Amino acid sequence: MPKERLPLKDIIEILRLKSAGFSDRKTAQMLNIHRTTVSKYLDRANELGISYPLPETTEPSTLNEQFFGLDAKETVTTRPLPDFEEVARELRKHPHLTLMQLHREYKEQYEDGIGYTQFCDRYKKFINIKAATMHFEHKAGEKLFIDYSGDTVPIFDQKTGEIDFLAQIFVSVLGASNYTYACATQDQTTPSWITSCIQALEYCGGLPVAIVPDNAKAAVYESSRYEPIINKAFLEFACHYLVEVIPTRVRKPRDKAKVENHVLIVERSILARIRNIKFYSLDKLNETILELLDELNNKELTNKDGTRQTLFDEIDKPLLRPLPRTRYEYGIWKKAAVQSNYHICHNYRWYSVPHGYIGKQVEVRITNKIVEIFSQGVRIASHKIATYKGEYVTIKGHMPPNHNYENKWTEEYILKSAENIGDYCKKLLNGIMEKKYVKEQGFKACQGILSFPKTYGNDRVEKACERAFTVGSFSFKSVESILKQNLDQEPLEEEVEIQTVDHPNIRGEEYFHSKIENEANNA
Repeated sequence: MPKERLPLKDIIEILRLKSAGFSDRKTAQMLNIHRTTVSKYLDRANELGISYPLPETTEPSTLNEQFFGLDAKETVTTRPLPDFEEVARELRKHPHLTLMQLHREYKEQYEDGIGYTQFCDRYKKFINIKAATMHFEHKAGEKLFIDYSGDTVPIFDQKTGEIDFLAQIFVSVLGASNYTYACATQDQTTPSWITSCIQALEYCGGLPVAIVPDNAKAAVYESSRYEPIINKAFLEFACHYLVEVIPTRVRKPRDKAKVENHVLIVERSILARIRNIKFYSLDKLNETILELLDELNNKELTNKDGTRQTLFDEIDKPLLRPLPRTRYEYGIWKKAAVQSNYHICHNYRWYSVPHGYIGKQVEVRITNKIVEIFSQGVRIASHKIATYKGEYVTIKGHMPPNHNYENKWTEEYILKSAENIGDYCKKLLNGIMEKKYVKEQGFKACQGILSFPKTYGNDRVEKACERAFTVGSFSFKSVESILKQNLDQEPLEEEVEIQTVDHPNIRGEEYFHSKIENEANNA
């Protein structure tokens, strides 16, 4: 007979775990007892012919006599024991609650109840046994698990009837209540991950403590057991919503069992039901998913009382933090050099920064609405997106002191200055501005030509402009080439067509703008 006398409840647990296939060592770990004790009780049970499950007619006193003899005292306590299912539920609902407080409340109700040490030991055994079924106890409002389904839904082209693309299915689930969300996206890129996460948070109506993705590159730049590096855009999204990102460990399926189970539920409860429907847009597919999702969350659970919705309202919802006032907007990042005109170039549009940053590299974040410019992580400028190519978006405070660019370099000023040089100069500069998408795009070329009289004098510049105008070469490079080659001093009737690499008829306007932007970004 084993020297260590266990409560009958623990003996029954030994028999149950053994029948489930657990080793003596694992059973001992879960029940917090010595392995040899487990072995001795199993040997004794074999001698007595006792196995699990026990017959329904088995009496505790009879079982006690079988194990410990007729003179053995009843080892099953008559004191009321705590409901450890309820204890675990309370700990999930209230993250700051302690076992000491729950034991205090238990003793207030049952003065002759078990002591605190035994209370903790029994709860530990209860949790260990629960863990044997690969079940996590998740705290309320703590974690939102996210993943993509392996199944896809075809989206058809309205005109051809052919498959346009395969929609990807995003799934999220709250750990404590199993409240589930799903939606379809065109792909699994970072923007799709972030947009789906935002929609999931808005569906829940609040913020958990953490979001738990797997190690997809769209969310995790570099996986690590201890210090994973989160994708910059995904981290920016997390900072906006003040949630942690805790990727699952690589090759640890138990970490993501929660969401993988619910991916399977979504595939069976939603995707299987719409398999024969033809969808011609993501919007229509998402409308259908949302309807079936509400049905899923309001379906009675088989293993718990209530529905996912009622559990969410009771457990998770009260502990979710409020959503921020503004919705996160995804932005792309790029580097740019600040030009001598204290502007950076993006998509053929120009945005000003404080003039002190001229010649420096900056980071630019672009959304659908704004352009933000950063230097060493500090935002130095913010602008609304320009509406047309060649537009300059300038803040007066960014200009150097006494800078009169905005007041001086206007179309009227340029033409008046050209008139002082000669009629052909005025005609050429007017033509340069007229040929641009917007006249401001020609201001730089005009400024360059108006600077030539300092070197060559008015007469030579006027003749050079006449020659360029005559052959239809409306560019700064043409005038510069004529002056450098002294072609302005030759008779116009002997004119040979001037070849310049930047002639507007060689590459076209789009090439010119593309070259400007590339040079600006690579400076």
